[in-house]
Amino acid sequence: MTLTWNVLDESHLPESPVARCHELLAEPGVAAATHDELVTRQRESGLTYGDRPLAGALRPRLVTETEHAYVAEAATLVARAARRLAAQLLNPDSGLPAAVSDSIVLGPTERALARLPFPGGEASLLGRLDGFGAGRGLRFVEYNADSAACMMTQEQLAAVYSATAAMRGLAKYMELRPAPTLDAVVTLLLDAWHAAGQPGDSVSVAVVDWPEGAWLGEFDLLCAALEARGVPAFVCTPEALSLTNGRLSGRTAQGELRPVTLAYRRVLVTDLHRRLGPELLQHPLIRAAATGACAVVNPPAAELAQRKSLFGLMSDERVLGWLHPDEAEAARRHVPWTRPLRSGCTTYQDEEVDLLHFARLQRERLVLKPDNEYAGHGVVCGWQTPPDSWDAALAQALTTRHVLQERVLPLEETIPYLVEGRLVFRRRIMGTDPMLLGDRVAGFLSRISTDPVINVSAGGELLPVLTCEPSGA
Repeated sequence: MTLTWNVLDESHLPESPVARCHELLAEPGVAAATHDELVTRQRESGLTYGDRPLAGALRPRLVTETEHAYVAEAATLVARAARRLAAQLLNPDSGLPAAVSDSIVLGPTERALARLPFPGGEASLLGRLDGFGAGRGLRFVEYNADSAACMMTQEQLAAVYSATAAMRGLAKYMELRPAPTLDAVVTLLLDAWHAAGQPGDSVSVAVVDWPEGAWLGEFDLLCAALEARGVPAFVCTPEALSLTNGRLSGRTAQGELRPVTLAYRRVLVTDLHRRLGPELLQHPLIRAAATGACAVVNPPAAELAQRKSLFGLMSDERVLGWLHPDEAEAARRHVPWTRPLRSGCTTYQDEEVDLLHFARLQRERLVLKPDNEYAGHGVVCGWQTPPDSWDAALAQALTTRHVLQERVLPLEETIPYLVEGRLVFRRRIMGTDPMLLGDRVAGFLSRISTDPVINVSAGGELLPVLTCEPSGA
């Protein structure tokens, strides 16, 4: 198989929005003004990771309506396929062969969590797919189905960018449209409470995450939007929750005890399990979800759809017959070859191969990933790893749950920055990360970096995505 780079560089096209934006930035004072506006407004809006702004690039990602629609359709179908397979794995009557279903390994606590009821009929209501490439080269490599960050951040960033000197200039030639998500997230949360039978008779929302969570500014924005609709909302930690007489309560940072009938669970099940072990099943949030005392978004069952080994099912022809035809076709086109790491044989491009032997021979086209981690933790890129170190990583990974995934060569774009007062252009790897509200894509964001494992925590940036068309189109 020949790997080719997905390079999208419109800067040489005279009428492209990217080229027009770069021309505007080259005009006297525009780059400096844009930079200052971005830094100031991000800090004012809490759009920072630690002390640094989330974005340093002088422009957002610009796509056409056609490109946006293509990403949205692909993401909708791939996410639907993942959720369908996750549901079938928990159904003893699904008919999935044991050799297939056994590829997803769940411990006793994980299986008990996955089987908890979730009123409303959908486990992952708020999610994000992470991908690379564009058009037919678009591949999704991870599904943040358990708890997805940045659901509202991309809308805030879009507003910040739209107000800059460069974007004000571009708006004279192009119609620029962000993808608003905040109101849609609020509506989805309230709909989930109604679907759960309106526990507690009136809705009161707690956004639940660790106190050291990196997206607290986003939570404040959500709480303000809920309060504007007359819905009480606050942020609290998992330790601040209590279940008494069948009613869930949470304590605010100021010490006030408030009722909780709808929990927006931003804390990951993986992290709760890591900290609490089997006692997780007795945590007030889990007990409230199990008894229906509180609607929880996303329910604990969503964690199963986040497993990277699920991508092994979506890239296995033996399994695609359990999907709807359009989902199966989307999986073939947009999911890279993935397999749980284990001894024995598997298939690659319709040929049987010994997986470990194949992994050693094809190191430069493979990525080794923990099955249920996030933020790039534990990811080993074969093409960046010496053979001896790769072999050692494979041996160590066999003792836990890992997957091998075929390398996806990413999209690259030329991105403008202000460096020491000068406009400079740098090549950056760009991700394509659609936000999912149920079955609907509500826009997407892009993470950019010089590293193929893109994470904001490791120095990557976030870019909002604006659709653009010539004015009057």
